[in-house]
Amino acid sequence: MLKIKPLVCAMYLVLPTASFAEQPVNGQDFINLFEKLSGKQPGIRKGHAKGVCAVGTFTPNQAAKQYSISPLFNAPSKANIRFSMGGGNPNADETSRSPRGMGVQFVLENGDVHNIAGLTTPVFAGNSPEAFFGLLSTLVPDEKTGQIDFAKVKAYREQNPSTLGQFNWLQSHNPPASYVSSRYFGVHTFYMVDEKGAKHAFRWTMVPEEPEQVLTEEQMKTFPKSFLANRLEEDLAKGKVHYRFQAELAEPGDALTDPSVRWPADRKTINLGKLTIESTGESGCDLTNYDPNLLSKGFMPSDDKVLKLRSTAYAISFAKRLTGQ
Repeated sequence: MLKIKPLVCAMYLVLPTASFAEQPVNGQDFINLFEKLSGKQPGIRKGHAKGVCAVGTFTPNQAAKQYSISPLFNAPSKANIRFSMGGGNPNADETSRSPRGMGVQFVLENGDVHNIAGLTTPVFAGNSPEAFFGLLSTLVPDEKTGQIDFAKVKAYREQNPSTLGQFNWLQSHNPPASYVSSRYFGVHTFYMVDEKGAKHAFRWTMVPEEPEQVLTEEQMKTFPKSFLANRLEEDLAKGKVHYRFQAELAEPGDALTDPSVRWPADRKTINLGKLTIESTGESGCDLTNYDPNLLSKGFMPSDDKVLKLRSTAYAISFAKRLTGQ
């Protein structure tokens, strides 16, 4: 079985080459590629394989009702949370410069669910499924040498500049010191729908109420490869952790279907409510599919092709996990 060092894979988590970009890809293509990169890993998520569960409560901000008729804003809801490392390696190096993930499933008062899934980077690693697939394809080691051809990776990036935003962010920001010491970005555009049927384009962010903390250069060299689960337990033993769930509203001209582009920092931001993380969840989230297109009434996904493809890829991964594949 060929494996890639987690650091290498995470540092280059972005999109495809010109030749790859000409070929449409689907969810199954990504699952097959993830298995080439990290092995088949039976019964484990194909993406964000390494993670830990938590549970909490979401308390909505009633003012958000002017933007959406969602029952998410009617009453507090239970939150099933999963924090994770990017990539398909269940033994990923947690000191690496790679995205961390947060998936939240809100269980609403009426029994409906509302999912979100975000990253610790404000942009995605490419402007299309084909771009992302192409980049990941350059990271598959050579069958004979077992090595990655980094000249090929570099050439691909030069031909596909949409793959550079996330990479540059990761190189200029040290990794989070804890799963709950970083903000998480929804990356994709969604719409809130108000009582008049008007749509409000937005991107969400989870902002911790406590100051964000990152690993120092020394800690990145000396910390064990797995420490985040223990750190989460330590953080929650000190008390509950609070996040502000925020929506950044789009203005004319903002990229609504390109997750590799960040909107300007002066966009109007509204408070949707508070997410309180109360305790670790043991294995309570293992059977949860955090498909970000599963939304409550009053929300809609955009036409972002990367966002749309995630439903298929998540469903295939979920089915494989349930059947031990």
